[in-house]
Amino acid sequence: MKPKDQKTILYVALGGVGLYLLSKSQSSAPASSSDSSSSGPLDFLSTVTSGITDTIGMATGSLQSNFVATMTPIAQAIQAQWGIDPLITITQAALESAWGASGLTKKANNLYGYTGDAALNTWLSSHGLASNTPMDQIQAMDLSAAPFIILQTHEEVSADPITFFVRPNDVVSQSGTDAIILRPFRRYDSWASSVNDWVQLLRNKRYAAAWQDALAGDLQSFANDIYAGGYATESDYPTQIVSVGDEVSGIQTA
Repeated sequence: MKPKDQKTILYVALGGVGLYLLSKSQSSAPASSSDSSSSGPLDFLSTVTSGITDTIGMATGSLQSNFVATMTPIAQAIQAQWGIDPLITITQAALESAWGASGLTKKANNLYGYTGDAALNTWLSSHGLASNTPMDQIQAMDLSAAPFIILQTHEEVSADPITFFVRPNDVVSQSGTDAIILRPFRRYDSWASSVNDWVQLLRNKRYAAAWQDALAGDLQSFANDIYAGGYATESDYPTQIVSVGDEVSGIQTA
């Protein structure tokens, strides 16, 4: 699960003054590579009026750089223990978590969009409920201490009707191959815990090829094989991984 409206997050980060100036700026102006530093309001106004794209680019760069800086020691520890190239660890986390800014990551420290069906079923059983308990009944319960959270996610599906999501009311709506589905996602106490769980998932034989790619640091093959293993439903998922990987590499070598 990945957020579809990252620009909204960036606009909020700019603050009230930035939003006002953006509303006055010439959105058709070309993006520039001007220095983001300024000595006063006039300099900031000049930067903003050079184009919305330029302003968003500066904010995104900060978000990305901070994410890579935070993830690097975690990824290095994973490399020392398991041999996975840090680029692989950081790249898929960046893609799935929108560079740490997704609601799932903020609410549950879940970096990889790791679903929580098993955790949900175990939790339901501990409460004397069946695994096919309707989703609206689950949501009405106190989930504050549950090992999962429930969120809406967009899924690209081929089946109609959808048969994978078996609980009543899991599927909110469907239009063609695009569906909005209520899904359980794992809740973690830290980013490191989320990364460790991702490692254990990759060690599953289902992702055997992707595991070998991760050890070899072959991002393109990893992107293809993790998708082939069924990690994500988006048909362009491999392309997304490679694109984000290029950004991560650029930050690492800057």
